[in-house]
Amino acid sequence: MFLIKTWDLLMEESPEEDVNIEGAVNLKARPISDYKVRLAYGDLTLIISMIRDYIKGLDQMCEDGDLKINPIEYKAYYRNKFLKIADRISEQIEYDYDTHLEKCVKKLGKESKSDIGGEALSLALKRK
Repeated sequence: MFLIKTWDLLMEESPEEDVNIEGAVNLKARPISDYKVRLAYGDLTLIISMIRDYIKGLDQMCEDGDLKINPIEYKAYYRNKFLKIADRISEQIEYDYDTHLEKCVKKLGKESKSDIGGEALSLALKRK
């Protein structure tokens, strides 16, 4: 529940202005196609939050030994790939996930970032 409240607060603080995403290319299409996508700023911040929370869940599963893929492969490849995606979006829209998360945690009156929502996310990931 804490995780959902945090996401709600993150969304409240994000303006709902559309952001153009240009240059997305579909290499499988013939002919190769460029796409222009418009998303609300708040939607992009939510995507960043979901990726970062997904990484936290996978990190926890890796620590617990419940990750179905090789932990070394995860840390060397997948974790970095997911972080790069979140960081690229963050940089382009000038959004600092860690700063916003810290503000939301304080707003909810929590001292630490560990919460039942994070545990629930981890459990849900384990079931998949």
